[in-house]
Amino acid sequence: MSYALFIGFKTKVFTTPPTIKVTIDNYYVDEFCPEKYLPEYNEHDPDTSSYLYSEQYLAATKKSTKIDPVPFYKKQNLKLENYFRPEIEWKMFELGANVIDRGTQHRIILEVFNGDNNYTNGFMTDSTMIKFDVIYLVPTNVLKDPVKFCDDYNTARKKFREQNTTPTEVKNTYSFSSSKPKLFDIWTNNFRPTEIDNGIRPTAPWYHENNILKEIQTTEWIGSEGYFKFEFTDEMFKFDPDSKDFPKFDEQMLIGLSDKYQQYED
Repeated sequence: MSYALFIGFKTKVFTTPPTIKVTIDNYYVDEFCPEKYLPEYNEHDPDTSSYLYSEQYLAATKKSTKIDPVPFYKKQNLKLENYFRPEIEWKMFELGANVIDRGTQHRIILEVFNGDNNYTNGFMTDSTMIKFDVIYLVPTNVLKDPVKFCDDYNTARKKFREQNTTPTEVKNTYSFSSSKPKLFDIWTNNFRPTEIDNGIRPTAPWYHENNILKEIQTTEWIGSEGYFKFEFTDEMFKFDPDSKDFPKFDEQMLIGLSDKYQQYED
């Protein structure tokens, strides 16, 4: 089975764009420079997944199921022009079964080479910045028929909820506080709660300056060299209604990524 790795990111360039190197386990995926530059950036992006999607796509998925019982993902025959916000740049890499299916434990590293700034005598007022928004790894058979996958997932989730009938189980199934990894979502699955400014914020593991770990907020832009190191297992691709837990899954994201993959195939 083959897989598609999606990386969504934004870049603000000072004078020279950064270089991003991608490896999975010991497999070299690619090395690239961003091609889309923003004139400015916010220190922190909004902490909401809806910030990723175009207004057209949000409007298409906004209707309540009480008003319109047909799931939004079954209406994509309309084919939107843009599913994601235009400032996000995307890279997609197709990976063979020899990369992912050879084991159950995996590590992906995104290394950023970026020394572009105006540092002088201890002061710096400008630099090249980059912000990662999406890192997804999806089986290509799912991308080719996302409606079937969404239907299968929702059928299994309904069965899972019907089988968990005690008050505690019902609460857990509907609150969706799953301990299982969110399907396909490497970025979110590696978030960890960290106390920042007297509050708990989601952070991601960023290594810089001689491999020193710094937990950076997931809304934060990066203006230095370093790398993200993310772990994932094959549990990220599975769901079972007969298990004791059930994973989360983002239908909106899958439909948008499926559109990108099918454009790539065409």
